[in-house]
Amino acid sequence: MSAHPDNYKRPNFCHKCGRAYPWMEDRLKTAKELLNHDDKLSYDERENLWGLLQYVMSDPKSDLVPANKKLIEISLANAATVTRDLVTDFMAKYFAEMSKS
Repeated sequence: MSAHPDNYKRPNFCHKCGRAYPWMEDRLKTAKELLNHDDKLSYDERENLWGLLQYVMSDPKSDLVPANKKLIEISLANAATVTRDLVTDFMAKYFAEMSKS
């Protein structure tokens, strides 16, 4: 018996490798653009934050992920509210999906 279509939730990331599916790529691009245009963050803070996000997404099962997630949270403290909300939401969805695999 198959699941009812109304209950289907399309995944945003591959459960094997963690790579974003095409429909999630737009969100990633938006997150990067928000970081690049967030004048509350210095250039170095934006680059560091994007690097942390990429690291966490590239290897979600790494031992360093919890520490890097904490660094992301600390870095977001200085970010504009819209940037902080988008990145926080993105991270929550990513880790929720990765925990299913």
